Amino acid sequence: MLRLVQLTEDIKRERRDRIREIQWEREELERQQQPKMILPPMPPIPAPPRGKYDERIYEREYVYDQHGRRYR
Repeated sequence: MLRLVQLTEDIKRERRDRIREIQWEREELERQQQPKMILPPMPPIPAPPRGKYDERIYEREYVYDQHGRRYR
């Protein structure tokens, strides 16, 4: 019985050590990652020219469903 208890304690200790090792590896990977590139802000959109005509742009989206399925 004593041998079984000792074996169980050894298994628990090894699991705790492995968990600590995995945590350390994750932290090390996070430290090694390079900072992500930050994009500069987009330039402002120029105002439309004032003129005699009012130009309007109409955007439409067409979806062709090949399989005939409907998504709800």
